[in-house]
Amino acid sequence: MDTVTNQVIKYCKEQIALYPELQMEIIEIFRLYLAEAGEEGSSDEHEAELFYSDVDTTIHEYKKKNQLL
Repeated sequence: MDTVTNQVIKYCKEQIALYPELQMEIIEIFRLYLAEAGEEGSSDEHEAELFYSDVDTTIHEYKKKNQLL
């Protein structure tokens, strides 16, 4: 596995540890990252940026919904 994917996996694990309630959502975002990053002509770095953004948005919405902000 490349460095970008290893960083994404590490971030995924860290966020699941912090927000176990979001495990399924984070895993689904990770699966999407893997599918998109594996496509020919796609940039792993760009897909990683989208992954981070989607996870951060999911966490932000969770915090807002649960009044943790």
